[in-house]
Amino acid sequence: MTGNTIWRIAEGRAEPLIHAHSHQLVRGNDGAIYGTNPEPTGTTASVWRLDAAGHFSYVLSPASGLSLGLQSFFITADGTIYSVNRYDHKRPTIVLMRRDPGGRIVAVAGATKGFADGVGSMARFAGIDGMSQSSDGDILLADGAYLRRFRPTGHVSTVTSRLTDERWGQDLLGISSVRASTVHVADHAGRRVLRVSLATGETRVIDRSAFLWAPAGVEVTDQAVHVLEHLRPPLSVFGDLQIGPYLRVRRVASDGSSTTMAVVWGRHSSKAGLAAAAACFVVAMWARTRMGKWNWGQASGC
Repeated sequence: MTGNTIWRIAEGRAEPLIHAHSHQLVRGNDGAIYGTNPEPTGTTASVWRLDAAGHFSYVLSPASGLSLGLQSFFITADGTIYSVNRYDHKRPTIVLMRRDPGGRIVAVAGATKGFADGVGSMARFAGIDGMSQSSDGDILLADGAYLRRFRPTGHVSTVTSRLTDERWGQDLLGISSVRASTVHVADHAGRRVLRVSLATGETRVIDRSAFLWAPAGVEVTDQAVHVLEHLRPPLSVFGDLQIGPYLRVRRVASDGSSTTMAVVWGRHSSKAGLAAAAACFVVAMWARTRMGKWNWGQASGC
């Protein structure tokens, strides 16, 4: 997502699909793609659905005052939505919320910011940036530097030991769907993709991003792991300015080989390139003029 656009890769090219501002996409069992659209102003938020035929509809119509933050979220097969509460700087809490198909929203775990396993409000979260679901119905959470598990009974536990260290205000981001009791996690701070066994907690690095990039999302299929990458901080500021390559998607095969599937460039890249070329020309002409004056003065004996 860049410029509030959801992109699709078709025949090796990235093409804009719909205009929406979603920090996470969820692939449903019905083949549809689900996303959110939390307005930057925080006034309204919604959950949308895009089916395989390209039909767009709302699961949760745009509403104001919604208690769901919808930055990270997950929607189950029966339409239950999980998300963190809407951020309030006056009351900085991190609470996992659940909206049932009938529209009832309740807090199911968490309270003040922290880190603790427990049931309901006794649990503490550091910062949830990715969600997925295990085969037994538990919700998996990328919480700060840890992979956590929420059971529908309200119990929160930690699946692994610390997986990374925070850098530039980021740590773990996206989580893939679960296959064969393993899940893949995008370690944005460590610029790598981790494969985690949900049974044992064993962790293995399966991919590392190049110097300029860091993973922000990951999904796995039977054939490969697909990695969404952003420019790493502080270079990510160029993405905010819509200058240069901002996003790319790589395909990592089972043998570890990697192929870049698509790269998205900011819409101001051409203008920035022309401005840079013009600046270089001006500097070159100035330097040439200065050099000419120096040579003339030297030749005249001054």
